[in-house]
Amino acid sequence: MYDVKAHSKYAKRFKKLLNSLSTNDSKKLKLFLQSTPKGNKTSHTTCKKIKNNYQFDVPGAKGNRVIYRVFDDSKTVLLLFAGNHEDAKSFIKNL
Repeated sequence: MYDVKAHSKYAKRFKKLLNSLSTNDSKKLKLFLQSTPKGNKTSHTTCKKIKNNYQFDVPGAKGNRVIYRVFDDSKTVLLLFAGNHEDAKSFIKNL
């Protein structure tokens, strides 16, 4: 299992995003990030690699994304961004 940590200012946004989801969708997102953050055969449409990071389209939250980096050596997922599609585009441009 991966340890999920949030980059400073996006920790609050990620928590707000989790609270806006149904209990089931919130659990799915947490489980995905902890177990298969690089995606798998069933998540290939919602998880995409962007440069050295990954973008995940959040289920149950139309237009919301999380962008994160996976560190396999320390089994850590660092959340870099949580927000809507438009803000994600701007964030990705500045990576």
